[in-house]
Amino acid sequence: MFSDSIHNKITENEHILRQILRAILFLGKQGLPFQGNAEKDSLSSNPSNFLALLKSFAETDPILSNHLYHPQAKMHKSIHANWRKQAYY
Repeated sequence: MFSDSIHNKITENEHILRQILRAILFLGKQGLPFQGNAEKDSLSSNPSNFLALLKSFAETDPILSNHLYHPQAKMHKSIHANWRKQAYY
């Protein structure tokens, strides 16, 4: 079915999405806005509430930290090719 690398990436992405959902639910429950004054500037000393919360989570979460501070520009070609092949069958 899926190779180990694809399965690992799916598991990693599910973890990241759970952390994002956790931040969304927290801000919603507290009635806090998501945006701040410097939403687009990730290096700003005043990031959005959403980004600040994710960065706080990332201090103790290496998977989220890697995702936030070392994003991948493109999907790995072999994974993409495998997904495309799966879509056709």
